[in-house]
Amino acid sequence: MDFQTFFNQKLKEQGLTLKKVSELSGITLKHLENLNCGNWTDLPAAPYLRGYFLKLGEVLEFDGEEAWNYFRREVEVSTSGAEDTLPKNRFIKRSSTRKIALIAGACVILIIFISRIPQILGRPNLTLTYPTADLTTSNTKEIIISGEIDGGDKVLVNGDEVLIGETGAWQQKISLDPGLNSVEIIGEKFLGQEIKIIKQIVYEEPKKSEGKNETSTSTDKANSEGE
Repeated sequence: MDFQTFFNQKLKEQGLTLKKVSELSGITLKHLENLNCGNWTDLPAAPYLRGYFLKLGEVLEFDGEEAWNYFRREVEVSTSGAEDTLPKNRFIKRSSTRKIALIAGACVILIIFISRIPQILGRPNLTLTYPTADLTTSNTKEIIISGEIDGGDKVLVNGDEVLIGETGAWQQKISLDPGLNSVEIIGEKFLGQEIKIIKQIVYEEPKKSEGKNETSTSTDKANSEGE
């Protein structure tokens, strides 16, 4: 069986047209038509033609190297120059270029992510402007806790989330119970860690004035005498 007959038989078996084979293999339609009709004189030089056979073997499912050796024995094939190279599938080249671009882009993203891991997964900076001492005394029932957060996304005061300004400043009003009060302030970072600060505040209720007590005592005594 000559190659022309073999080639046409493989086309029928795979249900492919020359145009489709050209798209799949990257071989120009003109060269495929020459192979199909037996026009050997217009085919390219040997290294190019061998590359075509190998590509056709992949598409049409036959041993391209064996077919090339058989074809070369039956048909006189022109040789090539020293600088000739085998043809490359234009579709494979395009796919490889795209794959390289995707890999390069993924590497850039990975490098940026690694360099920013401390910022993304680290701990925010949380400072208090009031109270600053670990133990503070207050004679007012309501006080305002205030501070700043840097590199964080959320601030909680005794479990309640507070509004954070554009500069990171925040404040929260709380009510105190008589005696010792514990205030827990938490700063959180999205995907990161949290920082916690605990302050103790003693609320001392204002004492009643002595003048009022004496007036009250005098009034009670007068009422008793009147009775």
